[in-house]
Amino acid sequence: MKVAMLDPSLFTGRYDDSLCAALAGQGQQVTLLGRPMRATDAISPRGYVYRPHFFRRSEALRARIGEGRAFRLVKAAEYGLACALGDIHPLAAADIVHVQWLPLAPADRLMLNRLKGRTALVHTVHNADAYHADAGVQGRGYRALLDQFDALVVHGDTAHAALIGQGVDPARIHMTPHPPMRLA
Repeated sequence: MKVAMLDPSLFTGRYDDSLCAALAGQGQQVTLLGRPMRATDAISPRGYVYRPHFFRRSEALRARIGEGRAFRLVKAAEYGLACALGDIHPLAAADIVHVQWLPLAPADRLMLNRLKGRTALVHTVHNADAYHADAGVQGRGYRALLDQFDALVVHGDTAHAALIGQGVDPARIHMTPHPPMRLA
């Protein structure tokens, strides 16, 4: 089975790395799609492919413009364009697109609309309150995105109960305990 694992900003690189390696160890063909890796990223693909698919231009500018407001605006614009018009073939060609994080809900909606019906969509809900309920524009519309997914993965009872409380069909929620990860 072909799995496209998405963590566009590599919010949880070690988690992604461990999960992708475990899936590959079970015989799945896994590609992790994120931003270009930085020297500080602790990702070493074992049995899976890493592809820098998101934020290539903004990451190239990062050293020159820093990580302040200008960088965040460039990054948001680049991501919005990628979601609306960018190459989705690596995603659509997979049997499953497993989205770890949705970094900008208005843009993510565009990408999910392009993928819906072309491949199975799964999302790990790491936090029942998007961005710890302090999201601003970044998370505006996050709850509506959950309805786009065929399945949702949670790691604990709190997130499971919160999603049911938000009206998510319990049949779409799958509990998977958080796996151990190797630490630096």
